[in-house]
Amino acid sequence: MMNKLILFVLVSIFLGCSSNNANTSNDLDIENITIELKDTINLNGSPNLVVEKGQLLYYDFEALPSADLRSEFSISDDKIVKHQKTEQGYVNYNSTDDGSDRIKGKYIFKAIKKGKTILTFTVFLHGEIQNETKIEIEVN
Repeated sequence: MMNKLILFVLVSIFLGCSSNNANTSNDLDIENITIELKDTINLNGSPNLVVEKGQLLYYDFEALPSADLRSEFSISDDKIVKHQKTEQGYVNYNSTDDGSDRIKGKYIFKAIKKGKTILTFTVFLHGEIQNETKIEIEVN
């Protein structure tokens, strides 16, 4: 779990530091995210949820590497809910425009086995916690 978190932070830093051409191919196409969201539960704004085993869940996040704004998550018991993948991309990226390195993304999880766990989503600005959201998930 910690390895995935470290990998995400390193990828976020790399994306923020890479010098891409002003090219809309780096833009996130919100309509074509590779997971099918119609049967997936959005965790944003939910303090507690009861879901069925096998259910997919997602949490929307944003980051702004040039301002050292980033997002991380943790799972209190990843035997109950597992991180499947993170999808992210630039929104209107322009390498010559400060502040155009805004990233939108989704953390995608799957309910694996019965039990309770807590997902914690933390937003950092300049290394300090700006916001923390805890969501209790019960898997039936």
